[in-house]
Amino acid sequence: MDKEREEDHGTVSPRFDLKHLFEEMDSPIDRRSELYRRQAEEERHWKRQMFPMNVPNVLTLLRLACVPASAVLYFSEQDWAKLTTAILFVVASVTDWLDGYLARRWGMCSTFGAFLDPVADKVMVTTSLILLSVRPPQHLVEPAWLVCVPCMVIVAREITISSLREWAAIAEGGHAHGAMKVNALGKWKTATQMIAMSLLLFCREPHTLYMLRMGWLDSALFELGSFRTSALSVALLYVAALLAFLSQLGYFWNVWNHFLQATKKGM
Repeated sequence: MDKEREEDHGTVSPRFDLKHLFEEMDSPIDRRSELYRRQAEEERHWKRQMFPMNVPNVLTLLRLACVPASAVLYFSEQDWAKLTTAILFVVASVTDWLDGYLARRWGMCSTFGAFLDPVADKVMVTTSLILLSVRPPQHLVEPAWLVCVPCMVIVAREITISSLREWAAIAEGGHAHGAMKVNALGKWKTATQMIAMSLLLFCREPHTLYMLRMGWLDSALFELGSFRTSALSVALLYVAALLAFLSQLGYFWNVWNHFLQATKKGM
C-alpha cells in the first residue's frame, strides 16, 4: 500500500546499494557525475605539484629517516652500531648538499622541497647535538659542560633563526623575507659543525674504529680515535658555535636595516 501511495504522488523510493558507497572518485566504474571526476583529477594534480616525489625530495626524506635510526643506534652497546651511527650522519650530511644541488641542476625545485630541506637539516643537527651532549666521547666526559656549551649555543641559534624567518615571511606582506638570505658565516658554520660532529661521532669510543683496520690505514684510523683528534673536534665545535652566534647577529642586523629603511621611505 505504501508503494501505491508513492506511485500516486509520482515518487519512487530510491534503492540503497552499498557498492556505490565504496567507489573511489577516480574509479573506472564510478557512476557519479563528470564533475566529481574532474575534481578528483584536479586534486591529484595539486598533490603532485605540492608534494612531488622527485629524487631531491626523496633524498631529503631519507635524511629525516636517518634521524630516529641514528638515535636508536647511538645507545646500542654493539660495536658495529657505534660505527654505523657515525656513517649514517656522514651520509645524511652529504645528502644535505646533494638534494639542493640536484634540485637546482635538474630544475626540480619545489615549495615542498624548500620547506622540507631546512626542517630535515635542523632535525638532524639538533638531534645529533643532543645525543653528543647526553653521552659525549669517552675522552671528554670531564668536565661535563665541555660539549654541552657549544651544543646549546648552536641549538638556540637554530631555533631563533627559524622563528625569525617565520616572522620575516609574514611581516610587511613577506617583503622582509629578503633580508634573511643565507650569509657566508652561516655556510662556514654549517661546514664546520658537520666536520666537528662527524669526528666526534667517529671518536666517541676508540674501539669503534678497530672495525675499520685495513693495511696502511691502520695508523691514520687509530690516530682518529686519539685524544688529540677528539680535542680538535671539540675545538671545531666551539668555532662552529662562534660562527653560529655571529651569523645570527648578521641576520638580526639585516632585518633591522630592512625595517629601518622601510620606515624612512614611509616618512
